[in-house]
Amino acid sequence: MTASPSISLVAAVYNKPENLRLVIAAVARQSFTDFELIVADDGSGPAIADVITSARARFPYPITHLWHEDMGWRKNTMLNNAIRAAQGEHIVFIDGDCL
Repeated sequence: MTASPSISLVAAVYNKPENLRLVIAAVARQSFTDFELIVADDGSGPAIADVITSARARFPYPITHLWHEDMGWRKNTMLNNAIRAAQGEHIVFIDGDCL
């Protein structure tokens, strides 16, 4: 059993795979490594899932992809789901275009 990470970094995203690629790359450059990344996806198409699959193969930190069907703006619902999924001692929220 692995220990829980210190930080759960929650990135809210919607249909901007290139932005998510940049966020994931920026996170990978941090000197602090005791974190997990939770991608809180408010109903994006398959391109976001493709970015996450690729990133999981390239980066050592855990990446969780939470998704629900696109039924309009339900970002806050997805953020609540991310809170429930978080394993870290602390939760940090960013939007999917924050580097």
